[in-house]
Amino acid sequence: MSARIDRLFTQTKRVCFGRYTLEVPAEARLIFGTHRISGGFKAYPDQGHRIRDFLNEHWGKVQSNDPSAEIIEVIKGPVPGGEYYWYHEDAYDKRKNIRRFFGAIPINGHTFTYEGWALNGKADQEFARQARLIQALRYRDPDEIPQEPGVCIELGFVAERTCQYQEMFAAGIHMPSLPDVRFSVFSNKGAEVDKEKGGLMNGIAKQKKALGIFYPSLSTLREGARTVGVWDGAESLVRRKGGEHEFDWEFLGDRTVSHPGRLEAGLRSKIEQNVVGAAEKASINDDEALALWDRLLNSLAFRVPVPGGSRVEMNINQMNLRCGDPCPVTGIWRAEHPGLKGGASEHHVLCGTRLPGADWFPFLKDPGTVVWKLAIKLKDRGNS
Repeated sequence: MSARIDRLFTQTKRVCFGRYTLEVPAEARLIFGTHRISGGFKAYPDQGHRIRDFLNEHWGKVQSNDPSAEIIEVIKGPVPGGEYYWYHEDAYDKRKNIRRFFGAIPINGHTFTYEGWALNGKADQEFARQARLIQALRYRDPDEIPQEPGVCIELGFVAERTCQYQEMFAAGIHMPSLPDVRFSVFSNKGAEVDKEKGGLMNGIAKQKKALGIFYPSLSTLREGARTVGVWDGAESLVRRKGGEHEFDWEFLGDRTVSHPGRLEAGLRSKIEQNVVGAAEKASINDDEALALWDRLLNSLAFRVPVPGGSRVEMNINQMNLRCGDPCPVTGIWRAEHPGLKGGASEHHVLCGTRLPGADWFPFLKDPGTVVWKLAIKLKDRGNS
């Protein structure tokens, strides 16, 4: 544990992006990256009066790539003040009758753009799917955490409970008191992955084999399986020779909303001008980096329940938790580590509290590797 990081989290707030939330220090600022549900939406703050400008700018880019591009029709809607057009991007589109659309809508003084495409004969069907999302989009104050199913985007919220669309979300956290540190999350529901041959640990092993003696000199702080919420992933937490921290966690899923094809989190230090390693020194030491990582990563959760996304829906007896993780169910929890007498130590922990921290095991050289498993499930008022 770190007193400095504890002080940083004295006051916290929840932030939302996509279908997720994080609990972050009150000073933190959420930075939106790619946010897509089907073909939308990109937000342009305070630019609600520039609908036609955004349409023209997009068309200029299309034509610069291929002068044979052609607009098919321009249409008002599908909401008041909005406008979109269908077009062929190039000669291939024309031969195959592939139609693409791009549009913009004003909401609460901001512009939101969207885009998509359709194969021959399916234009009406594809745009109807996008139109449902456009009509479900509303303004969201940056501090609002909606309590209904849907997707949080920058300055907006899309009410959507079917979970039938492709979704991709990326967001980062910036903290003024740790200006060189960035924490980020990326989720791609439809990512196609090979769970047997892919993944973080396999990727590291392949790099080591390919680079051999040229593999960079790293200090490994922690590495191995790491469960976060309902996601059984893996983490690799290293410090490079130059002093920058490079922490990664990855989960490969089944391409559903609760278990996306790829869900990743990362932490980097010693950043300046968006370049890792450019700062003179890291503002946090190893213990502080680990504490910050655990606090942020452990807080990653769904904003509201999604199908298959509740801890109750998974086999809780298979969960492997870490010191300080939130306890999902009241019971007798067993701490397992080779350095413990008999290899394990059992403790009664209430649902909603945190599992004992690494400071419970000062006699261990690596208490951060203690694994907690449920031994006996018990009942209490909040857990039946």
